[in-house]
Amino acid sequence: NYVTPAAYSADGKWLVAWDGNVGTGYVRLLDPATGKEIRSFQSQSGEIHTLALARNRTIALSSFDRIEIWDAAAGKILRSFEGFIENSPCISADGRILAGVGGVPAPPNQFWDHPFPPQRQRKQLGGCVWDATTGEQLKPFAGGIKAAVSLDLAPDGKTLAWRAANGDLHVVDV
Repeated sequence: NYVTPAAYSADGKWLVAWDGNVGTGYVRLLDPATGKEIRSFQSQSGEIHTLALARNRTIALSSFDRIEIWDAAAGKILRSFEGFIENSPCISADGRILAGVGGVPAPPNQFWDHPFPPQRQRKQLGGCVWDATTGEQLKPFAGGIKAAVSLDLAPDGKTLAWRAANGDLHVVDV
C-alpha cells in the first residue's frame, strides 16, 4: 500500500486526487462534502507522485519524467514540462508561476540511490522556475536545490523555499 497525492482547493470546494492505479494516470476532482466526482481526466503520465492546486484551480502534477499543468475546470492540459521529475512541483496561488526540481536520464553506473527500475532512474540537475502560462523559463537554480526534497512558493509567487535532503531550509527570491 502507498499514499496517493491529493490537494484541496483554497476555497475548500474541490478536492483533487490521483486514483492510485499505476498505469492509468486518472485524476479526479471531487466535491469533498459529498464525495461525488465533478470531473476526471487522464494525465499523460501513468503514475502521479505529487500535485498542487492553485486558487484559480490550475493543477500542477508530476510523475517520473514530467510536470503537467492542467485547467481543472475544463479538464484540459495546458502545458507539459519534460524531464522534470517528482520532487514536489509547486504552483503559485494565482497559477502563473511554477517551480520544480528535475533531472535527465543518468548515464550507466551513475544512478542516484533510489529504488526505481533503471529505465526510470534520473540524475538530478537542479531546479527551475517558469511562467506556467507561457512556459518561459524565469530562473534556473543549480547547486543545493538539486537535493531538494520539498519546495513551495510564497502566495505572491516571489519567493521560493525548499528543504534540502540534509534538512537545511533555503529561501530565495524568484
